[in-house]
Amino acid sequence: MLSSAEFVKKQILVYEPFRGDKMTFRNDNLVIWNSNHEIKYQISCYRIFMILVIGDVTFTTGILRRVQKFGFTLCFMTMGLKVYSMIGTGLQGNTLLHEKQYEYHELEIGKHIIKIKSEIREKH
Repeated sequence: MLSSAEFVKKQILVYEPFRGDKMTFRNDNLVIWNSNHEIKYQISCYRIFMILVIGDVTFTTGILRRVQKFGFTLCFMTMGLKVYSMIGTGLQGNTLLHEKQYEYHELEIGKHIIKIKSEIREKH
C-alpha cells in the first residue's frame, strides 16, 4: 500500500535505450550505462514507481525479480509512445482508494438504486 507521502518520493523513469546502453543493478540500485561503460544514470530501486521503456529492449530475469521485490512497474511502449505491455504491480498503488470505496456499510445507496430500477420497470 502506498501512502501519499511515499508516492511523492517515488519517481517515474523514462528509458529510451540508445545503441550500446545497458541497464544493470548494483546494490539495489538501477544503473544505466552508456556504450563507453560510463554511468549515465543511477537511482535506488526503493525510489522507483514505474519505468517507461520506449522502443526495443532486452531484459533479463534479474529485472523481473527486482520488479517483484521493490514493487515497481515496467511499461513497454513503441517509438510512437503506444503502450503495448505492462509488467509489475499494477494497481497496488491504489489500494487506499479501493479501501475507501468499499468500506461503506450503509444500505441507503443500494435502496435508492433498487427504487429507481423499480420505477423504471413500472414505466415500461
